[in-house]
Amino acid sequence: MRYFIFIAPLILSGCLSLGTVLPEAAPDVLKAEAETQTAAAFEKYVTLNDRLQRVGRRILISNESLCDRHMLYIGAQTATLKTFPKPLRDYAKSQGFDETPRVLYTGRDDIARADHIENADGEPITIYDKDYYGDIYIDGKQVKTRALTACQYPLKLTYSPAVNAYATGRTIRVTTGMMEFADDDELAIIIGHELAHNTEGHIVKIVTSRIAGLGTGRFSRQYESEADYVGLYYAARARFDISKAPGIWRRIGLMSVRSMGEGKSHPTTPERYVRLAAGIEEIERKREAGVPLLPQRKAKAK
Repeated sequence: MRYFIFIAPLILSGCLSLGTVLPEAAPDVLKAEAETQTAAAFEKYVTLNDRLQRVGRRILISNESLCDRHMLYIGAQTATLKTFPKPLRDYAKSQGFDETPRVLYTGRDDIARADHIENADGEPITIYDKDYYGDIYIDGKQVKTRALTACQYPLKLTYSPAVNAYATGRTIRVTTGMMEFADDDELAIIIGHELAHNTEGHIVKIVTSRIAGLGTGRFSRQYESEADYVGLYYAARARFDISKAPGIWRRIGLMSVRSMGEGKSHPTTPERYVRLAAGIEEIERKREAGVPLLPQRKAKAK
């Protein structure tokens, strides 16, 4: 028995070993490929974030009168090293980013990526992530703000293959997987949906229902339907093609056949499709009648 205890690992190691001779991975070649992939991942992150901010800014600006939180948007977004996924931070540092806020996205010719933005006292400031109303300086030179009022629900990109987006109550997060899944109009519809979760207070309501022990299933389904409906208006007000709304949700639904049956936290995809189609008809009727594009609200009890 004693001998078996010593011999068994040797036998098992032989059974578990490879049966082929793998090609060598030369350290210098491996390092070069790792650097190539890191640079490509960084470029992908930056490119998709640029698109997210470009599409999202139209939603946030066009609907500022319907939001309860506001900020001045000057056409740029700042980031620190912590903004980037950990595997990309060393490379981001080589591209000029550090622990102080620097420009990640810019829609302006007079502000460049990695610019260090300061206030009049030379202190670094964060723009787009929070409201800032003072003068802006780059390398000691004042930059005209030309600011617009926008909904204060900044858009954040998450590096993940999952086709997903979600609201936190204060921000809107979209995955790289969703960015690659949706075109600009579809992305605007998704952003409008998540913005609606924030403006309608759904996050707080869900937490409240949990604390009260009421469960979240039925409420969550209702909130999702309301976010679909209000989000349509947000995308329409920003002049995106909302006719694509039923289709994008159908495509998302086809990723899981469970969504076609009884939904636990979301409405079924057939219900979602039909309600969205009806919402589009409602918006088109208002456009033809020349009335403001505002969601239908329940009459407040007197």
